Amino acid sequence: MLVTYHDQHPDRTQQARRARPDGPLAVSDLERRAQPSIARRYDVILASRHWKTVDVIYGYEAAVAAGSDHGRLVAQLDLR
Repeated sequence: MLVTYHDQHPDRTQQARRARPDGPLAVSDLERRAQPSIARRYDVILASRHWKTVDVIYGYEAAVAAGSDHGRLVAQLDLR
């Protein structure tokens, strides 16, 4: 779904690539066992072509601030 969203919003893709040129396009987990830590994107939402991806939010920073070790993934979809 994130790839579909970025296909539809190239400005957000460019913004994500500037923020993390070596990837990933969004972060949902930080592998702390690695030195240095490695940002990962594990979560996924799959949707059929009946849905249009309006927005995708990876709330990693907010989730970590709330005490989680893993980010939440929220997607806004519209039925085509």
